[in-house]
Amino acid sequence: MPKYETFPRAYLQGSDISKESRVTLSILSDIRTFGRMRSECPQIDPEGKWATPAPGFVWDCPELHEILDGLSELGLLYEQEDDEPGAEFVPLHVVDEVSPILRGYVEHVRTIALRHDPGLVLYLKVKGFPDAVLHGERHDVVGWHYHYCDKHGRRSDTLLSFDTGQPLKRDSKGNTLPLRLNAPLFWERHGVNKAKLKARAELWGDEKRTSVFEAAQPDLDRYKPREFRRPADDASAVWPQNAVLSSPLVKSR
Repeated sequence: MPKYETFPRAYLQGSDISKESRVTLSILSDIRTFGRMRSECPQIDPEGKWATPAPGFVWDCPELHEILDGLSELGLLYEQEDDEPGAEFVPLHVVDEVSPILRGYVEHVRTIALRHDPGLVLYLKVKGFPDAVLHGERHDVVGWHYHYCDKHGRRSDTLLSFDTGQPLKRDSKGNTLPLRLNAPLFWERHGVNKAKLKARAELWGDEKRTSVFEAAQPDLDRYKPREFRRPADDASAVWPQNAVLSSPLVKSR
């Protein structure tokens, strides 16, 4: 069963996720098609300076998995493990789950990276909207993170992410604390898709903060530390409220 069928009804009614998903799946399908054309006709503008079209948000579904498999076969997906110096990509935000919180919702977002490929100039020419592009982003924005939505399901400009690079901590018996007990949650402004809703996360009380934290916390048991997006250097703590962001030099476990 597609995961989006489990999303809260009020969120589905108030958000743009249905429309966003249709548009994104269409764009990704075109990228896959033209990627295949390019692989068959390598002489097509191999040095052209074009950006890959920005796909945006999409819910997790079988159609997405099929398209991503095709893009992977064409070498159009960026592999985070490659860690190529200066590598640029276009982020694809997959909404995997939506959790109700106090007066709102939290979108659990997995970011997949599409490579910048000049061969996709065909896409821009055929579609005719070259403005729909994103400049390259570094790989440090890839990974699990969260978007805060209001009670009507509208996505805000507030992005949340766990700091999984905290120094190891031990309990009174000397046992290393599990990640879920040693990864504070932070928030930051993020103008993704020019969100119209500006959340006031700095004014959230303890009840709201713990509600957001507890909605996202189970993911810390599901995924490895390196699979989470690192908070921005200017991010502020959500919970624990006195948390301090770890040094970028501290490696994740």
